[in-house]
Amino acid sequence: MMFIINFIKDEVKRRKDYIRDAANENALNNFKTLRSASLMTIVLLVIFLVATPWLIRDWAPSMQHILFLPAVVILEVIIELYNKRSIKKEKEISFLCVLFEVTVLSFIVLIDAESDRGAPSSFISMMFIIFPLLFVFSFKTTYSVIGIFGILYIIAAHIWKESAFLYQHETFNAICAIAFSVFIEGIAMSIRIKEYDRRVKYEQISIRDPLLTEIYNKQSGQERIYKYLSSSHAVSAVLIVMDLDDFKQINDTYGHYKGDIVLRYAAMVLKKVFRAKDIVARFGGDEFMVLLCGGISKDELEKKCATVNRMFRKSVKEDLDIYASCSLGALVVNSQRVDSFDALFCQADRALYEAKKNGKGCVAIRNYDMAEADAFLNGGGVINPTHLAVNGFIH
Repeated sequence: MMFIINFIKDEVKRRKDYIRDAANENALNNFKTLRSASLMTIVLLVIFLVATPWLIRDWAPSMQHILFLPAVVILEVIIELYNKRSIKKEKEISFLCVLFEVTVLSFIVLIDAESDRGAPSSFISMMFIIFPLLFVFSFKTTYSVIGIFGILYIIAAHIWKESAFLYQHETFNAICAIAFSVFIEGIAMSIRIKEYDRRVKYEQISIRDPLLTEIYNKQSGQERIYKYLSSSHAVSAVLIVMDLDDFKQINDTYGHYKGDIVLRYAAMVLKKVFRAKDIVARFGGDEFMVLLCGGISKDELEKKCATVNRMFRKSVKEDLDIYASCSLGALVVNSQRVDSFDALFCQADRALYEAKKNGKGCVAIRNYDMAEADAFLNGGGVINPTHLAVNGFIH
């Protein structure tokens, strides 16, 4: 019994996490499904209205049948008008999806319960099973709609069906359809969650460093940095390039296993010191880069760089009894245009070179020079060291 309870709890948690984490993706997929479902409903209604008199003798459409088609056409027009909007919001999409369900279920209830009072229903049970599979909503949202219309249908069948037996038959069918839909929807949602988890895991593997999984690899780091830098004509940011001092000697003396641990400490410190919105990546070997998104004062930048060095030294010394330090080159971009990541990185790397030239555990800070960047892009970009804006080095 406890196994079943724990299983249900785990499934509920996984479902809540999925609904939260994939909210935007699900909303866009729901809207695509809505457009297809709305158009398909119109097509099927036309086919039924044309074909049914040929298949069922003496059948004639009721007022509900006749009004159903224009109601769905109006809804389709609203959906297509909304589709022209460049920005689509999750709540608005959810509202349109629920409106579609309410519109269709309202007419289905009237058609199955009132149009032919002496016959069993044709569509309502099918709708109770299909709609929970059509859109990705929370369990509460999905079965609030289904539950309300299940109750309405049972009441309508009690009022309009000609015999007590037929009413009992319809009540049983509606309850069974809803119960069956819960089971099927649970399986479908579990498949969706597993597929989403697999995809997220694959994406994480492809963008994260295989050794330091908490930070980006070189390619994904560069892509995110470039995306940020190209988001505006003039950006404010700081690109920091960090290199571990004498890392080859650490590997040769203590072995690659401990060398990998030192790398993990470097990544851990960078993640702790910098903000979640900043981009931290391993550039290769013992080199790291960080993009601080947004402006920052020189004093605050100096403090952050000094903190990185202090925390890194302390962690490695306390846990591995190894002395290790790092050198950092920081390039400040202050409301400037950045046309090339390579030109930007070249200047940051030059700052790192200046830091290492002044000893271990140093930091050099310089300002981004657009003239140098343009020269770099034009093929004549020799960095001019006189452009350094260091004001001293931090030890």
